[in-house]
Amino acid sequence: MTEWTKPANFAGVFYPGNKRGLETAIREFGELAETGLPDSRGEVVGIVSPHAGYVYSGAISARSFQFARDRRPETVIVIGLSHRVRLRGVSLLDAEVCETPLGPLSCDREFQKQLSLKLPFAETDREAHLSEHSVETQLPFIRFHFLDAKVVEILTQDPSPPLSQRLGEAIGETARELGRSILIVASTDLSHYPTSELAEEIDAASLESLALMDPFESGGRFAEIEERGLPEVHCAVCSKAAVFAGMSAASNLGANQGIILGYANSGHVKGGDRGRVVGYGSVAWVQSVPQT
Repeated sequence: MTEWTKPANFAGVFYPGNKRGLETAIREFGELAETGLPDSRGEVVGIVSPHAGYVYSGAISARSFQFARDRRPETVIVIGLSHRVRLRGVSLLDAEVCETPLGPLSCDREFQKQLSLKLPFAETDREAHLSEHSVETQLPFIRFHFLDAKVVEILTQDPSPPLSQRLGEAIGETARELGRSILIVASTDLSHYPTSELAEEIDAASLESLALMDPFESGGRFAEIEERGLPEVHCAVCSKAAVFAGMSAASNLGANQGIILGYANSGHVKGGDRGRVVGYGSVAWVQSVPQT
């Protein structure tokens, strides 16, 4: 392991690049997110959060993080898609610190090292992490809501059950072995690039699938959407590998219920092109407590 600080390469592009502007944005998103949030009725084990520019998806990300705000995780496991660099398996960030405009986030090196020992397909591809927004867009929310938490950043591409399920199981095993309280953040957007009206229809189905807590069933439902030949639908969910691994990890740690928290697409933003949109959804994976 090397001592290295990962810079905030997407600050000022996907989200405000200065502390005051970023704090203001996250605080305002959080105030809006309070409206209509359900009671958790249990412990939030994981959340799904989108990764577009904050002007488009920040309010939806805020609903996930606001829902989990009462958690006090020691470590947040952020799982995202490597959009630009091809991976053979998964890549674990090998760094001491991740910079954000709100201040540094320490990496949980002990968790990363122990997790990597369980994953023969793991690598540490620095370029993949430097060029990836799907994980970096989550870090300011983590720094704002969970000041004392450390992070483990994971990138993946392969949604096949053997890899995603093993990654999820290994995350759960490592958390138990280290006695670590963790929160899982799975980063994904929804449909690319139908009309806003069509996106609202198919994204509703995808959100229901994300709440199933069953990667195999969810994968089948995503495939059904993508194989229908709908106009300009490039995908139902862009980061399948991340959400399948997140589901597996959450289930391994006791989550037994998915709760849909919010939805929007880029056409809902003032001035947004409603003819070609990307969808954004918020979901929580919860270990529910039986009502008496």
